[in-house]
Amino acid sequence: MKRYHFSLGDSSDGPVGFCAAVYADNPTQAVEKLQASLPEEQVAEPLESDEDGEVEYIASYFNPFKVSEADIDEEYEVCPKCKVDADDQESSVYECSDCGHRWKELP
Repeated sequence: MKRYHFSLGDSSDGPVGFCAAVYADNPTQAVEKLQASLPEEQVAEPLESDEDGEVEYIASYFNPFKVSEADIDEEYEVCPKCKVDADDQESSVYECSDCGHRWKELP
């Protein structure tokens, strides 16, 4: 099992940043899981600094069908039992430092 990190917006380059991490066996499955989990809209409450209530609402909109494997910028091998990131190994056999579970990396 792996943890796939999606980068879908960069607040260093523009006004909105957005990322997601998904546990899956392969990139295709990770995309499918994220697509199924994204809401169409997410509303955020204005910060307390808007004491006068002059910000009516803050909403973000998502198009899950535009998410693709090209949006994956990192992937990590994780323990299939407890989902802790695996330490880098020289072989394809991993041992979880958290629960002690041993497994082989998927092809």
